[in-house]
Amino acid sequence: MNPKRIFIRTLGIGVGISLVLIGGVWYVKADIDARSAAIIQSRANIQNREDSLDALTALQRESEKAKGYAAQIDALLTSKEQLLGFSSDIGLLVQQAGFSGSPKFKEETAPTAGDLQKTNFSLTLEGQKNLSDLGVFLASVEKSNYFVRFTRIDTSRDDAILRVALEGYVIAF
Repeated sequence: MNPKRIFIRTLGIGVGISLVLIGGVWYVKADIDARSAAIIQSRANIQNREDSLDALTALQRESEKAKGYAAQIDALLTSKEQLLGFSSDIGLLVQQAGFSGSPKFKEETAPTAGDLQKTNFSLTLEGQKNLSDLGVFLASVEKSNYFVRFTRIDTSRDDAILRVALEGYVIAF
């Protein structure tokens, strides 16, 4: 045999064995990467479940405390039945501030997702007062038993008479 042929055959076998070994290592590495990614994902899922269980346990412990506050919160929230007295209560606050006027209810809007049930109203105040008296009235409405939000406040003055047009809504639960 020719030494050149033996060398080429030996080199070919060596290269072939090397390619098989490199292919085997690459295949094993790809399998190890896939398995390690699956293990990392499984660990993350387990940790997430443990965190969720810890949070649930904490919520269950706190639920007993919350039940004690539920009655107090319900007493503070305005019910639809309490809205019947809204007009007279606001009328009293208007008189205490030295104005004249009473609210007029508009439409009631049904609650949408993430929103509350609202009853729109308008209120026109009139009196020989100044803007600081209006501020006193608004502060007294804020301290009242109703959750009121004013969406529009227009003021005008004719001589000594201050006219204020208010629009807003009251929230009922």
